[in-house]
Amino acid sequence: MTRSPCCAAQATYSFTPDSQVSLTERGRQQAREAGLKIRACLEQEGRGNERLFFYTSPYRRSLETYEHISAAVRGMRAHQCSSQYDM
Repeated sequence: MTRSPCCAAQATYSFTPDSQVSLTERGRQQAREAGLKIRACLEQEGRGNERLFFYTSPYRRSLETYEHISAAVRGMRAHQCSSQYDM
């Protein structure tokens, strides 16, 4: 399980709905690093061909986190489920 990394500064909340707050550049980097760690862990265990499921909320930063993680595990059969109703 991972959580959305760093998002825009608190001041952003004054003007932007919480669901529309984006990741910062640092947050995008953290998401890429998380994806690389997931990939390395699975490959090290010889499980690189298993299906991966990512459950995301509709919040922008959650979707952005998924985009960066899934880019790092590309080719590893990653699937996104965007809500509990997709299960």
